[in-house]
Amino acid sequence: MTDEITQTLLRQLAKQQTEIDAKQSELERLEKENKKLKSKSGTTQKTRCNGIYMKIKKNGQKVYGFTIRDENFKKIRRQHYSTLTEAETDRRKLLEYKDENKLSTHVANQKQTFNFLYKAYIINAESEDFAINTIEAAKGTMKNHLEFFKDIPILKCNVLKAQEWSKLKRKHTKPSAFNNALKLARAIWNNGIDKNLTKQENPFEKINPINIKKEHKTRQDVRIDKEQTDLVLKTAKQMYGDIDYTYTAIAVATYELLREGETLGLFWSDIDFSNGTVFVQRQVQKVTKKIIKEKLLENPKLTERDIILTDRLKSESSKEVLPIPKILLSILKDYKKTLMKHGKLYELCFCKEDGSPLVARDFVRYKFQPVLKKAFGDEKHMHFHELRGSGATILHLEGVPSKVIQALLRHSRLSITEDTYMKLSKREDIRKYLDDVYSA
Repeated sequence: MTDEITQTLLRQLAKQQTEIDAKQSELERLEKENKKLKSKSGTTQKTRCNGIYMKIKKNGQKVYGFTIRDENFKKIRRQHYSTLTEAETDRRKLLEYKDENKLSTHVANQKQTFNFLYKAYIINAESEDFAINTIEAAKGTMKNHLEFFKDIPILKCNVLKAQEWSKLKRKHTKPSAFNNALKLARAIWNNGIDKNLTKQENPFEKINPINIKKEHKTRQDVRIDKEQTDLVLKTAKQMYGDIDYTYTAIAVATYELLREGETLGLFWSDIDFSNGTVFVQRQVQKVTKKIIKEKLLENPKLTERDIILTDRLKSESSKEVLPIPKILLSILKDYKKTLMKHGKLYELCFCKEDGSPLVARDFVRYKFQPVLKKAFGDEKHMHFHELRGSGATILHLEGVPSKVIQALLRHSRLSITEDTYMKLSKREDIRKYLDDVYSA
């Protein structure tokens, strides 16, 4: 009996000893882990309030952080904020994304770089049918002037980075090139905001463009009045006669407010003489590398700098059926009759002897500039495109409503028409309005 009690006690003691050893071992393990955590974090104190925790490092520095879960319950950790306000602001923004079920997408996009926003901008530009030249210019600007941001994460593209880029570029870039680069950077970022790729404030909005003074700008936009317009047309008719295309092409650009490429891209089938309308739907275009890739299968012999006809205009709103004024309709009818009489009527209204498209640059150099030389004594008195702006200004000064002029110019926004084309050409024009209103 005594031996059984002794054995029972020994078993209980052995069991207790085993438990003590296990607890001791667990305590030693916890102490080791605690030492590792302390050595890794370097913190001596941690407090939490309203979802934000604060750590005080051994050196006395305070850091703030928080942890939240996205709409898919995936944990997202943010830490090392230097102030409580920064942590609270960022946490509030992330919670807004969560409410919209876009937090996971936002976090994924934050790992992307500025180049991600740039590619999204190009994709959007191509889907919106931006002019090829506009897209190619954007690519060149990105390569030559915005390469600085290419590999910088979106989250780190802040005002300080934009200011750093601005300070560097202003020293080594022409004012106009800098302003174009800044304009593109703003557009790239705003497109990212519109497409919900980022909600971060556009850092380029705080950067001011370079004020281009007169010494930087080689020339001012030229606007000729109605009398000068008549002089240009009269001179062209005297110099080239009825069978040459110069007089009629200048008349189309002047009265119909067409762009140079659109003028030279007109087909006779685009003109409805019975209803007095013209359908603007194509233009002549100098071939670029981009066009070669698109058109090579159609024309294997196509090379860069060739001239082709394309239905891609400056914007989708550029394609439009426009009314033709009676004076221009009469000019076009007479010109067509003359071509038919001499057996030179082709599909294109204005073309070479063999019916192929004209080279816009050659048309300006060898046809339009000689007219300017004779009319004004200066072959570079104005650009061909400024016939369009002059026509808009003439209509504006004659009291034509702005919305009508916008429709003729085919602008998507009235502000473009008013800011760019409807310029008063002289101080006397402004004085005339004042005198009309405040006449005695």
